[in-house]
Amino acid sequence: MLIVMATNQAFKDLLNSHLPRVSRGVSTVAELVRVARVPASAVSMVISGQRALRHDVAEQLAEVLSDGGAERKRLVERLLRQGQVPPATAGMARQRLRTRLRESVVARVQKGEGINVGVVVCEPFINADGQSGFAADLFRRLASLMQVNISRWELLQLNELEQRLGLAREFDIIVTNLLPTFRRRGFMSFSRPFPHLGVPLSGLVSSALLAKLVNSNIELNVEHLLNEPGPELGRLLRGTRIFLVKGEAGEEFTEAFFNTKLLASFKRIPSLGDDLAPRQLMKRIIDEGVDIFVADVSTCRAVMDVPGVRGLYQPLRDSPDVPFLQPLRMGKEEYSRLALYRIAFGLPKGDHEWKQMVDEAFDCLMSEGIRSLLSLYREYLERDPFSFSPFLIPEDDTVTSHLVSGHFRGLFSGTGAWSPRALEVRE
Repeated sequence: MLIVMATNQAFKDLLNSHLPRVSRGVSTVAELVRVARVPASAVSMVISGQRALRHDVAEQLAEVLSDGGAERKRLVERLLRQGQVPPATAGMARQRLRTRLRESVVARVQKGEGINVGVVVCEPFINADGQSGFAADLFRRLASLMQVNISRWELLQLNELEQRLGLAREFDIIVTNLLPTFRRRGFMSFSRPFPHLGVPLSGLVSSALLAKLVNSNIELNVEHLLNEPGPELGRLLRGTRIFLVKGEAGEEFTEAFFNTKLLASFKRIPSLGDDLAPRQLMKRIIDEGVDIFVADVSTCRAVMDVPGVRGLYQPLRDSPDVPFLQPLRMGKEEYSRLALYRIAFGLPKGDHEWKQMVDEAFDCLMSEGIRSLLSLYREYLERDPFSFSPFLIPEDDTVTSHLVSGHFRGLFSGTGAWSPRALEVRE
């Protein structure tokens, strides 16, 4: 059956009509997407009639295409109006979605159809090229076992998961260092965790806030944020500007486990846009005068590595009196571990057959294919131990085979992956 997609020509014409007004040398829609720093798919799929324009994307496009003020506001409204899905395409999309919701990914695999893979850049699990990295290599081993073909491999942002996986079901699996948070379980499912790997949650604090507290002979550590502060600390922290990336583990943990009274006294800085690159996060943090930033440790480390940050911010300190989760030493700095999240592949919610197939392939890889799996871990430990070792966890209760656990312990011991020196990431 031939399906003709209804191109949203009106939206495309609106963009092209404003390009000559841009003073940044932008002459094509592709250049506009790059300058506006929006995902290419967020515009191309609107033009092809496959999805409606998101409000945040409209805001970023209008910022480039207009002079600001009232003109920018009017342009946002026009973009959103023209960026709706054409009726014919919307009907076809709904029909395809209903079919996909009824049919398991397994059924399509059995018919020889390819699967749709979404990837999110986060090194060393998915590298900047969008093709390589530990999670990509691990998935390809599973895909080979399951004998599945890949028809689509597309980069996306973490904050697109609910819309594009949970609602639109555009993807059959998400490949990155995905954290199975409580909120994400509301719209997606997860594979079994990657064996012996996890992501600690940590935080950064502004040197200005720390200096203010030191002047009052008060130190700030993790326990002060989790428990009700004393009167003086509570007074000094009132109005603290906290930045949490919407929908991420840092937001979920903070809202669930920070002291309620203390958190209510903070000023929440909203996250904007799709770009979660360290430089963009750091620009937001500095522009807004953020005092506390909570995120996974790799994001915290990447932000600290942005030139000019050290001196302005420091890792959140752990309490010396509570040795539950020892700080992670990375170079000259110690990062507190607020929590430890496991890593998994993301799957469509409710497709139990597909989850079972992926997990059974994982089980096979951890039994008959254990040598291949251990070789993958060894490759990353030897290639770049300072990037990979911090994610290793010594004990994994999801690995139920004593033989397999012994193999992992032997590998990590033989490579020195758990030695203090290996876990200290170089500057």
